[in-house]
Amino acid sequence: MKILMCAMALDIGGAETHVLELSRALCSMGHSVTVASNGGAYVRELEACGIKHVRIPLHTKAPSRVIKSYFALKKLIKKEKFDIVHAHARIPAFVCGLLHPVLHFRFVTTAHWVFDVNALWKRIAYWGEKTVAVSEDIKQYLIDSYGVFSDNISVTINGVDMVKFSPDTPSSSVAQELGLPQKRKTIVYVSRMDTDRSLVARQLCEIAPALKEKHPDLQIVVVGGGNDLDYVKFLAEKANETIKYEKFVHTTGARTDINNLVALGDVFVGVSRAALEAMSASKPVIVAGNEGYIGRPEGDMYDTAVATNFCCRGCEASTPEKLLSDLCDLLALPENELSAIGEKNREIIRENYSASRMATDCLTVYESLRPFEYKKENDVIISGYYGFGNMGDDSLLTSIAAQLRQIDPEIRITALTKDPKKSQIKYGVRCINRLNVFAVRREMKRSKLLISGGGSLLQNNTSEKSLNYYIAVIRLAKRLGLPVMVYSNGIGPIYGERSVAKVKKVLEEVDLISLREPSSFEFLQEIGLRAKKEIKVTADPALTVLPIDAARLSYIENRLGIDTKTKKYYALSVREYENLKTGGELSKTEFVRRIAAAMSEIYGRTGLLPLVVSVQNIVDDEISSAVCLQFEKLSGQKAILVQGLSARELTALLSHMEFAAGMRLHMLIYATNARIPAIGIAYDPKISAFLEYSGHEKPIDIGNFTAQDIVLRAEHTLACRRELCEKIGFRQRELSDLALFDARSAIKFIK
Repeated sequence: MKILMCAMALDIGGAETHVLELSRALCSMGHSVTVASNGGAYVRELEACGIKHVRIPLHTKAPSRVIKSYFALKKLIKKEKFDIVHAHARIPAFVCGLLHPVLHFRFVTTAHWVFDVNALWKRIAYWGEKTVAVSEDIKQYLIDSYGVFSDNISVTINGVDMVKFSPDTPSSSVAQELGLPQKRKTIVYVSRMDTDRSLVARQLCEIAPALKEKHPDLQIVVVGGGNDLDYVKFLAEKANETIKYEKFVHTTGARTDINNLVALGDVFVGVSRAALEAMSASKPVIVAGNEGYIGRPEGDMYDTAVATNFCCRGCEASTPEKLLSDLCDLLALPENELSAIGEKNREIIRENYSASRMATDCLTVYESLRPFEYKKENDVIISGYYGFGNMGDDSLLTSIAAQLRQIDPEIRITALTKDPKKSQIKYGVRCINRLNVFAVRREMKRSKLLISGGGSLLQNNTSEKSLNYYIAVIRLAKRLGLPVMVYSNGIGPIYGERSVAKVKKVLEEVDLISLREPSSFEFLQEIGLRAKKEIKVTADPALTVLPIDAARLSYIENRLGIDTKTKKYYALSVREYENLKTGGELSKTEFVRRIAAAMSEIYGRTGLLPLVVSVQNIVDDEISSAVCLQFEKLSGQKAILVQGLSARELTALLSHMEFAAGMRLHMLIYATNARIPAIGIAYDPKISAFLEYSGHEKPIDIGNFTAQDIVLRAEHTLACRRELCEKIGFRQRELSDLALFDARSAIKFIK
């Protein structure tokens, strides 16, 4: 590939070193890399590896420099025709984001740190078609602060060049240059020396006299430059004054030969990439920085270090007392034990933090992006309830697109959504506004097939307006001569003879019909539908959703405060529906009371703790919060409210639950994917239809249920859990295979 890296600058720093190491690793794999930045200390190293550097002022948000950067990058990208543009940090990402819709390059960004977000940055920031984060907590920052879709963010590592940072790296020349005695115990600290990065450098100078008193043969080397360097130098000299006959705290300023300086040390102090580089050089490490304090990354603290990319975000603050205690403990160890710690650290880097792994992670992201190719013709338009923030419907579109591409990787897909700009990034397909009749009509004229689905589109339980919309889309397609496939739909409920007649008439015009459960097929038989072709009962596309990896799941559980090692949980979803809003057969207050009473009794009898999951945030948040609050009043325990997860994240989380219960259809579908028992609370016939088809037990009817009904069903489920899990697992595999039938049918029809 021909790759352009865009960075703010190439001065000393973690993000800058990341760009350097990634570029070198990609070059070693045979790819061509150019780096654009404002320049800096690492340019010489880049060019020594044969990597071209182009100086562009991407380091500042000053309007004049942003404009200059825009035109310089535009000229460079047009001339070189890069396969990938990879921006690092917000300003390069912003400038490249302006160029992306103009030049149509494949666009990736990397987030290296968390920054304060104001309303302007939130509005204008663009994190590319795919985003790479260097830790799980930075991924969460992108989700929370910028609304980046979780499934579009990959997590990589700060890869280290293990040849450059090794136990064999020489240190004698740099020791001679700095006038350091060779046979002294040495602490090395490396960081950018800015006011927001230099806290531990200051603390190290503060405790230096106490360290020197306990270890007379000690020297300390503080490496790094920045706007706080003068004050750090002042503190270092102040420490040196306590030992009048020698200088034992040395400040070097900014350096590029970090590997030689790290090699000087017996013990290393620092965070992030610098800590990883020291581990690669087989050094015992104290992880401490402005964000917090971890200490020696061992046991549980190693997991914390990994989760924060060795940056200590969210950890307890670093203090001089902690630093002094841990350094004294390390310096007191015999040489063989220090060597053993260092060897173990290097092995950790070899297994988890190599530069080649970082490059491979990025290549995987690059290859997941399809090159832009304008075509006068489109293959498929997908119509459904997309772009409204409903996790279930979101997963339907991503699943349908993935299934179609699994069979035909080159298929061209357009989706009708509420918010085309956001949806296009989120779903990875071309999107147009579902209410823009002119755009929809134009797209239909150049397409080969309209897919209506999945989900329950042809029903008026939600509203007559919704039913009329989806009928109108199908009719418009047929009027323009475009074939239509109803794709794994749930049909109904449909109230009123006129509405039933409308649905029957429009379905008799479509070319292919597949249904997600037998009850929908039975309904079409009852109304006497005369279809053009055989109607096939398949399965919901969301039954093919795969869970996220274990590292991401572990991060989510820690963030939510879920401890599955010592406690057991179940998941519950509730939602608003018409009778609750109008105070019909069951008022909202009474519904909340009964649900919370059932949760409280389940906790009292079994000790299981509830997770209350908001599947569609806008609709579910208020009633979910009310249930949590009422449960806490009754039981004295807190329920965990779960919001904003993707379908893959929720599927993985449910795999650690004893069972799932609730009203949301896709909550029950994801429980099936996780192969755990599901207890449905049926407010709509689709709940009963899915549970019966997927091998679960009959649901509890919302019209007349009691708290005791839920409690007894939960106890029965727990008693039979093993058998139920086996049955559901077998059925899920069948349905997952069956779901692919629709994609094969659609591709076959197009061909």
